[in-house]
Amino acid sequence: MEPQGGSVVIEEYQPGEVTGITEELRALYADVYAEPPYYETESDVTNFAARLTSQLQELSFLAMVAWDGDSLAGYLYGFAINHDSSLWATVFLSPDPSQHVQEWAH
Repeated sequence: MEPQGGSVVIEEYQPGEVTGITEELRALYADVYAEPPYYETESDVTNFAARLTSQLQELSFLAMVAWDGDSLAGYLYGFAINHDSSLWATVFLSPDPSQHVQEWAH
């Protein structure tokens, strides 16, 4: 993506800060995932927004957001989950996520 107004700035966002830009995140998600190979629908976008709202409750949630002037240019986010969390069921096709997950402390 070519910067529109200068340089792209990347900022760190905590959960409380993300709630102020959820509509921008939703709109960018809709734009990006409407294209091949995803072909996401409005229902998929609504599901993303609901997941994001739920994931914002995770204590370790952190987002990095890229801005090109006042325009959202990109984002990524994540949070830590335990090796035995039911969330792994949606990540791996294997019935035994312990085959793929190792917990560590830092």
